[in-house]
Order: sequence, then C-alpha cells, then structure tokens
Amino acid sequence: MRLYAVFLILLIPLQLFAPFDFNKSTTKQTIKVEQEESILDYCLVELKDGTNKTRKEVFHLAKNAIKVYLKRKHYTDHFLIQDSLADALACIFVSESSNARGRPAKSSLWILHFNPFGLTSSRGDVIKTSWEMVKGKRVVMNRVFRSFNSFEEAVDSLLCDYLLKLRFEPLMNCLTVKDFLYTLRDCGYMTDSNWPNFAYNEIYLKSIQTF
Repeated sequence: MRLYAVFLILLIPLQLFAPFDFNKSTTKQTIKVEQEESILDYCLVELKDGTNKTRKEVFHLAKNAIKVYLKRKHYTDHFLIQDSLADALACIFVSESSNARGRPAKSSLWILHFNPFGLTSSRGDVIKTSWEMVKGKRVVMNRVFRSFNSFEEAVDSLLCDYLLKLRFEPLMNCLTVKDFLYTLRDCGYMTDSNWPNFAYNEIYLKSIQTF
C-alpha cells in the first residue's frame, strides 16, 4: 500500500509536466492560417473582378480582408477602437477606390496598383488627375500616388506611414467608427470637410444595416 502511495505521489508531478502536444497545436494554427488565406483569396478576387458591386458588398469584402491583416500584424493593439478599425478602414477603401462614376472598387489605382486608400508620396509611382479641397474650393490637379505589389503592402503603408505616426495619434483614442472618421479628417488625411459625414452615413451605416 505504501509503495502504491509513493507511486501516485511520483506520478502526479509527471502528469503535470507532461510534454505539450506541439503537433496538435501546430495543426490548429495551420488550419487557422489556411482559413485566413481562404478568406483573403475570396475577398481579393471578388474585389478585383469586373462585376458591378454595391457599396455594401465592397465594404464587407474589404472589411474582412483588412481584418485578417490587422490581426496578423497586431495593428489593432494600438487603437482603442480595436476590431472596429477594420470597419473604419473599409470606409476609406470604398470611397477612395471608387471611379469617376462613383462605382466602388473600380478605380485604376486599386485595379492596377493595389492602392485603394489613395496613398500619395513624393516617391510615388503613378501620376493621376484627382481633385482636392483647397480653401473650400474643389481644385483638379495632378498628384503622385503610390503603387503596391499587393493589398497587404497597401495596408502596411496606410498604418506604418500614416495612421501610426505622431500626426495621427488622436486616432488611437477614438472609441467609435464615427469618431475615427471625423478625427481622420481633422488630422489632415482628407481635405474634404464633408467626407466623414458621407463615409459614416452613406457607407458605414448603410453597410451594417440588416433588412
């Protein structure tokens, strides 16, 4: 009996420190990555195809793709808005990827250059005519835009070259999509003072409606 008791005493610590099943954990992680890649592939194919999609459809496709990248790079950790950051960035996608007729995901910057956020830079690659609000007036001008090799590069640039910079620090304390969009304008990302109202009411609210 004593020997049996001693055996149990020795066995319990061994069970507590039993080797972790890394194969099982790795399998779960692999499945998760494969699921994420499937979501990305589907969303990007749908966003790039030639059919006419509504703003709502483009919003949700963009949101789901962006969400994967944000979580993969832990970008959401920097913002109080957390998972709703994908919603806010999807609003930018819809508005900035629209062509001259207002059709979302039809801009040549998105179709040809993976730049759905209208990102510009002095080291840009594409000269394109666009308009900006200057002293309250709409002015047409040639601007230099970035060209990316993938949508992931564009998301990285949007976060690392813009939203995570000191100039945009107020964005990190926003708690709602509405606050984020208005603060984005106030930080100078958008020159059109009416853009947040359009992005929030016409894109975000109408996209999340279920009826």
